Amino acid sequence: MIRRYATIGRLVLLTTLLGPLLAGCGDRAEIPQRGFVMGLALDEAPEGGIGLTVQIFKPSQNIVGRGKPEKAYINIKTDDESVIEAVRDITIHLGRKAQWSHMRIILVSDALARKYSLLRLLDFLYRDHEPRLTTHLLVTKGEASHYMDTAPYIENSVSQQYFLSEKSSDSMTGKSVSANLLQLALESRSPSAVAKLPYLYERDSLGESAPTVAGAAILVDGRLKEVVPAKLLEGVQLLDNGYKNGIVEVPCSAAPAAERVQQEDSVEVLSTKTAMRVRPAGDHVHLVFRVKAITALSELVCGQTLKPKGGAGAGAADSEGDRADDERQHGLAAAKAA
Repeated sequence: MIRRYATIGRLVLLTTLLGPLLAGCGDRAEIPQRGFVMGLALDEAPEGGIGLTVQIFKPSQNIVGRGKPEKAYINIKTDDESVIEAVRDITIHLGRKAQWSHMRIILVSDALARKYSLLRLLDFLYRDHEPRLTTHLLVTKGEASHYMDTAPYIENSVSQQYFLSEKSSDSMTGKSVSANLLQLALESRSPSAVAKLPYLYERDSLGESAPTVAGAAILVDGRLKEVVPAKLLEGVQLLDNGYKNGIVEVPCSAAPAAERVQQEDSVEVLSTKTAMRVRPAGDHVHLVFRVKAITALSELVCGQTLKPKGGAGAGAADSEGDRADDERQHGLAAAKAA
């Protein structure tokens, strides 16, 4: 019995001694001496170097219920001949060492992506132990630093806003793609050496410009070659078996010049599966795609009048709707025959 209590006492003592070592991050200087990077933007510097804009988390000093809320971040800008040298210059302005383990997003300007291979440009982030390979990347139209200066709508930082916009645009609309450091390296080192990155640009709507994540930047051997707009990217995603969810419009008329506003049925695509088959045809090779989709009807307009029954012009509207149905059926039959 005494031996049993002695064993229990030793275990309790050992647990007490090891407890402080297991709890916490193990780095007492991490919070007061480091600046947590949330986003990174890379541009061409005026003198031909590499320009960095680093978005760093700013701890709030306000007491709850007092004062006006401040921005939760600050932007630090540096430039040098190499990325690592520009990174070390952050300490000159901030007074803290940059901590990269919590970074959410990396923005690269289209001009810089055309000039340098992203694998070489981001080599520091691949080799250093702090940045995560799950950090997401976007190619921007124009200077990437400009998008860091944009105020966020709801999120605490614009880096978090771009991160969530990219993921939502890919998974809910099919108008963008999602990519991180690991996917960029794998696709760039594949036999085709072709990679896709989400595209960030400013879209003008009703006199106001807003940052929009839509479309895709096509990279070959790590360099930007082409930008696929959002309207075409949905079809590319379907053929590439990467379409997750979105809305597909089916026009009422098969005529290319027919009116499209309120003249389309809308179908929500819940899931898709695409199979590709190569079929030789003499001196040519045909690619045959078979797409299987699970859909749900979202909006039916074709063949239905928007005016009340019995109202003025109802007969004409019904005739136009019937004519549209006939044209649509004729177009579908012609497509099947082709």
